[in-house]
Amino acid sequence: MSLTKIGSIGINTGIAFAGVTTIVTLNTANDALSIGATVNVGSGITLGASGDIFATGVSTFSGNLKVGSGVTISPDGDGFYTGVVTATSYYGDGSNLSNITSTTINSNADNRLITGSGTANTLNGESNLTFDGSTLTVTGSIDLSSHLDMGDSDVVKLGDGDDFQLYHDGSNSYVTNSTGNLYINGNGTEKSIACVPDGTVELYYNNSKKLETTNTGVSITGKLETTTFISVAADNQDLKVGAGDDIKLFHDGTDSFIHGTAGTRYLKIRAAETRMVNEANSEIIARFIEDGAVELYHNNIKKLQTNDTYGTILSNTTDNAAYTNALLLTRRGYETSGYGVIFQAKGGSISSQNGLNIRLGTGSGSYLDKFTLDNDGLKFGGDTAAANALDDYEEGAWTVSLLSGGTSIAEGGSGNNRYVKIGSMVFLTFEITTLANPDGNTFEVGNLPYAVASSREGTGSCMSNHITYGTNRTMITTYAYSGQSKLRFYTSGNATNWRAITGSDFTVSGSIIGTIAYHTV
Repeated sequence: MSLTKIGSIGINTGIAFAGVTTIVTLNTANDALSIGATVNVGSGITLGASGDIFATGVSTFSGNLKVGSGVTISPDGDGFYTGVVTATSYYGDGSNLSNITSTTINSNADNRLITGSGTANTLNGESNLTFDGSTLTVTGSIDLSSHLDMGDSDVVKLGDGDDFQLYHDGSNSYVTNSTGNLYINGNGTEKSIACVPDGTVELYYNNSKKLETTNTGVSITGKLETTTFISVAADNQDLKVGAGDDIKLFHDGTDSFIHGTAGTRYLKIRAAETRMVNEANSEIIARFIEDGAVELYHNNIKKLQTNDTYGTILSNTTDNAAYTNALLLTRRGYETSGYGVIFQAKGGSISSQNGLNIRLGTGSGSYLDKFTLDNDGLKFGGDTAAANALDDYEEGAWTVSLLSGGTSIAEGGSGNNRYVKIGSMVFLTFEITTLANPDGNTFEVGNLPYAVASSREGTGSCMSNHITYGTNRTMITTYAYSGQSKLRFYTSGNATNWRAITGSDFTVSGSIIGTIAYHTV
């Protein structure tokens, strides 16, 4: 059967088609076929007047099946929906649900999945996952293979009263706890961090508290280690140590202090060697060596040190054999006034390079040489001549011996026979009494403490008692022979020559008291 170019046809009782029926054109205006009643296609397909299609067998489409403008089903089974998909239940493991990037439950967003009317429906037929229209309730756990993605200011709430919350506001992240304390545990029940409302924050190591905040700062249990430094940023703020804050370290804006308080008995620095250095750590200022010296430096040059042999060693300013300023003794506050005493030292590899020079301040800012002590002896002023050096001083008693003029003599009162030696000059005092068995030989005494220098002679004066001077002789002179250790006595006056006194010039009670000076070797 074939109907061609029929402008309009009305069918009220139905048309039964057997075989293949082809409708080429119906109604030239819109190519439409209007069916007023039901059309049965065989025993499996019914076309209703309202547009419904009822198929009891298998419907096969070679292209896409479109339902209105919102649903398209492709031949490979994909479904495309632009509207709302409503289902009373969904069954499946979800393995074929992919590329769903924004799926919500019971909301007004596009690309949504709505399940039932919104009153305690189960999903996937499981009683532990229910949805009441506004809340998805899960009994048990939720396992995510990737992550939970939420927007800014969306909150993760935990607890019956939403006591614990996590969220990000677009700029910052927040962890908020409104009931009890907040504990962050590292392993099971072991605490890592504890946060107490209106109270402390505590840090733990192996469940042992190490740090906590207090109303005055921070309390640390154990030691504090840092890889850089501890900074007390403000001036006049102390770093305190000890149960009673006994020692303090601080900076007052100008100077730095280590302050042992009144409760501190001693301030001790313990080390095998303690050094004080400059700020750049390139120069030594002082060294304190265990079982050794204490050393003081100037411009990295050692100036003063203690020593187990000499006690204290004062070093020269420079390493040379010249006299240089080594020590200034002066009244406090007058260090640069020119008043005081300067000790200058030199030293070298030979004895002639050793010496000490003493200079006295003139008060005009300068110092003059007063004494020099070197291997030659003591020199005065700026004199450097070895011959002018005072190299010895001593004094003592000496005993007079009779060489000729009698058999023996007696010494006078105790302490009258004395000598003083200054350098090479010897000064003698003596008293001789009671010459026994005087004879006509020249009166000479010996046993001088020092021999007379060769080619040098000495003389002295005497006071005598009970001695015959002889004609025209009025005084006695003591004479020391060069190169010898004896004294001879002469009389002089207006006579033409000296006359040596002999033993016969003495009486039994005669005596001589005198002095003499001479050069010794």
